[in-house]
Amino acid sequence: LKMTDLSSLLAPGRVAVITGAAIGIGAAAARYFSACGMRLCLFDRDQKALNILSAELSLVGPVEAVVGDVTSYDDLCRLRDTVYGAFGDVAILMNNAGISAGAGPWSDIPAWRHQLEVNFFSVLTAQTIFVPRMIAQDSHVAIINLGSKEGITTPPGNAAYSVTKAGVKVLTEQLAHELRQIPQSKVTAHLLVPGYT
Repeated sequence: LKMTDLSSLLAPGRVAVITGAAIGIGAAAARYFSACGMRLCLFDRDQKALNILSAELSLVGPVEAVVGDVTSYDDLCRLRDTVYGAFGDVAILMNNAGISAGAGPWSDIPAWRHQLEVNFFSVLTAQTIFVPRMIAQDSHVAIINLGSKEGITTPPGNAAYSVTKAGVKVLTEQLAHELRQIPQSKVTAHLLVPGYT
């Protein structure tokens, strides 16, 4: 991103959408975006924690809170409809929701499926739901997908998590490539790779 693009993304009045927003990295991002003067649409399944954060940040600026599950297509559609209905704009979509349930390379298929649904397919689904609308906005938009150092270094002990985060890395790279093929596209894709938090 050029600095001019970044300043238009983080400008007061623009809108940040964050999944898994109630705690951790999502809540820290929400506080940062709020301090930039952005309007927020926060999504989480933990209604109590989401309400506490929303109440805190609504003292700074407009906040929409949507309770839902990232593994639900309908809930993610409701998130999109809420943010565009309330604000008519999205500058940042941060696909932050994730879990680490621990499953080995030859064990616990249900845990594998659940981690794939939360960590990978929710990101793919959100992109599918949001990207066409973002392209039509004709304004600068950044999609930020939460990866992990484990999706790159793939250390032993947490195979399912590493695979899901490696998938998010490749998906984000592919999204970035595809967006660059659209003439005069103002939508970009980015992978956030934190270490241990």
